[in-house]
Amino acid sequence: MIRYGLMLLICSYITSCSNVLRVARFSNQEDPITSPIDSEENSDDGTGEQPQDLPFGVEQFFDAQSRSAFDCDQDDLDFQINMQDQEQYAPGQEARLVVDMEGRFCSEVDHTVYVLFLVDFSESMGIHLGEDHCDLKPGYDPLHHGSCHRLKAIDRMVRKLEEQAEADVDIRIAMIPFADSVVSDFVIDFVGIQGFKQAIKASNTCRYLINSPLIPTGRENPGGLSGEADLSEPVGFASNYSAAFMAGQNLLLDKGGRKAAILLSDGLVNAPGEEPFLASLEELDLFKQVIPGLEFASVRLGNAGAQALEVLSELSGDRVRTAKYAEELVEGLAAFPAFAWQPDSLKIQVSLDGQEPLAFDQSVINKAEDHGEAWLFSTKPIKLGTIEPGEELVATVSTEVQDMAGEVYSNKTNLFISWD
Repeated sequence: MIRYGLMLLICSYITSCSNVLRVARFSNQEDPITSPIDSEENSDDGTGEQPQDLPFGVEQFFDAQSRSAFDCDQDDLDFQINMQDQEQYAPGQEARLVVDMEGRFCSEVDHTVYVLFLVDFSESMGIHLGEDHCDLKPGYDPLHHGSCHRLKAIDRMVRKLEEQAEADVDIRIAMIPFADSVVSDFVIDFVGIQGFKQAIKASNTCRYLINSPLIPTGRENPGGLSGEADLSEPVGFASNYSAAFMAGQNLLLDKGGRKAAILLSDGLVNAPGEEPFLASLEELDLFKQVIPGLEFASVRLGNAGAQALEVLSELSGDRVRTAKYAEELVEGLAAFPAFAWQPDSLKIQVSLDGQEPLAFDQSVINKAEDHGEAWLFSTKPIKLGTIEPGEELVATVSTEVQDMAGEVYSNKTNLFISWD
């Protein structure tokens, strides 16, 4: 009796949950799913010799425990190739190369929510000299009885986020105060919701830059800050939205999950230079380009007039609220719908030794199981082609599936097959 051994080597470009190369299938059995370009059935060579047992080598890369676990924390695709342990083969024949596949697609939905508050510290927030440089104006959000509308609005939004978040949602919050530039002494980098609640207070939120040395700071005006004397880096008192948007872009860069930036301001943008508002619109457009999917909204502080409201509406559309209704701006932000896979979206492509790819769809599915964020499938036997003793082949297998949000999960694997 002549015995032939099959060696299957796999070099895979996979992001894998827990891969197992159990077995591959090399077969001349009847009724595999036939490729469209090679449908001839193989027959014996007419010698009348009886089919011989053909042993197959099995190389196992992962154990059964990892194979059965649904660990989707790091990976989005698990792909396995199966072969029978024994097949019948008549010497002198070509044998059909047939594979079964098993795979697991794992959700990549990131349940992290990044919320960035851009908080106006410019001159118009508190007592300041008016444009005539004579009269003192009270400001649109001064410190009053130990609080201010900026702090109250942030508190409402944080409580709303905490209320609606499921246990698996990680909320990260940061604050960037700004006037003519970022007030770096009061920046709060991204921290968890409890850490942010402990960090936020009137002393670092209800502040503003005075626009005249005639205006006191300290006990007489506890919200006031001198841009020269009270800060580690000098900051001008004008309102520069562009500086806030640039800083927000840097802080949110490379963050996953959902991202939102919320401006808390009176709408009086008066940074130095020509057309500061147009400059801020351009910077906001860039902000949204660099941070795809950014949700932007504004909290209107005080009532600085129709033009100021128009400024905030130009920036945020209909997502402008007063401090009293600020929680509406984060409604649904930390709520994630139940994850679901898109029915009938599985696609498989196989190309053998550089030939045109063979495309397969749902018709090759033998079994599919939905485990929430993990979706398992197995295929019927799929014919790749034929192989002879001593022949070496390379098969490229690509798979993809979509979730209901339209995200595509895909994999490409090269199989190096030789028959010794």
